[in-house]
Amino acid sequence: KCGFCAEKFLFNNYRRRSYLSMAEEIVFLKNRYKKKWFTFHDSLINGDLLNLHNFCEELLKNSCFIYWDAQAVIRASMEIEDFKLIKKAGCFNFFIGVEHFSDRMLKILNKPFNCEQALNFFYKMNRAGFFFEISLIIGHPEEREEDFKILCDTLIRNRELIPKIAQING
Repeated sequence: KCGFCAEKFLFNNYRRRSYLSMAEEIVFLKNRYKKKWFTFHDSLINGDLLNLHNFCEELLKNSCFIYWDAQAVIRASMEIEDFKLIKKAGCFNFFIGVEHFSDRMLKILNKPFNCEQALNFFYKMNRAGFFFEISLIIGHPEEREEDFKILCDTLIRNRELIPKIAQING
């Protein structure tokens, strides 16, 4: 539902596959093609936390040791234990579209979190030893100089917290 995202025009609702279906397919691909590395091109792997939790548990139950990465959204409801489980299930990276650290810009971009929630989310991931990378947007038509300053200052103050800026879109 981000204000700039084209996916909202492609799909009416959030769609997900069941954890069992995903796990069965991963086990099949791993066994048949000897694949150990998977990238989920889903924009919201953590859109349904129970489904994600069950998916991770299913991989572990089946001793399906793989490496995987995915895109995720900042969710205040996720705890350190969630990230530990996801990491244990083989996830080595989340790509997160934080886009900005100015609360004004986050509202304009229709992001479902504020700066404090984003930083707390990053803190939890760090505490769990979980790697992630972020995406930023600069030069938005409604971005003001003070918004850009907030973005830069937040990045500088939190450079130990944010392991990687994967992309900056303008």
